[in-house]
Amino acid sequence: MWPLAIGVFLLLGAGLYLRTTLRGKFEIWADVLDRLGLEEGQRVLDLGCGRGAVLLAVAARVGSHGRAVGVDLWRSVDQSGNAAEVTERNAAAEGVADRVELHTANMTALPFPDESFDVVVSSLAIHNIKGDPGRAEVIREAVRVLEPGGKLAIADIKSADLYRRKAGIVRILLTGNDSRQPQRRN
Repeated sequence: MWPLAIGVFLLLGAGLYLRTTLRGKFEIWADVLDRLGLEEGQRVLDLGCGRGAVLLAVAARVGSHGRAVGVDLWRSVDQSGNAAEVTERNAAAEGVADRVELHTANMTALPFPDESFDVVVSSLAIHNIKGDPGRAEVIREAVRVLEPGGKLAIADIKSADLYRRKAGIVRILLTGNDSRQPQRRN
């Protein structure tokens, strides 16, 4: 009886894994992007874009006048098959290559001017940065490149409390306070 129960459990786990990786993540990000209210012509940055699952969904929404910009270090240790060429092929296959721009860059030191994006997103990437100070720097960089009133959406498997605390700072910075310096909250 136990071998059968273990087999059923493993099959259910494999099914859940396949559902999540092949379809579920796209459905969840479609909902997140709907909530962000992406519009034609916006500039959106995807931190740790990998092979482009979220980046390409963004590109489809920002239209021919918008820009979906992805940054990654393209390390296969972070994601198998992670290479700029793979993302470029995926963008071409989705018909959005004309509005996708890729950069090799570290999320802790983004190569973009201040206030250059309407939206910044990141899906399962920031946890690859070692330690809370490094991950906090990613959030600071994301805020730096966001235009006032910009939106930030992060999905990750680690450091949710850190992101939540930093998100409080983001809300302060993006709701009318002209200071770009983090402020204490009581």
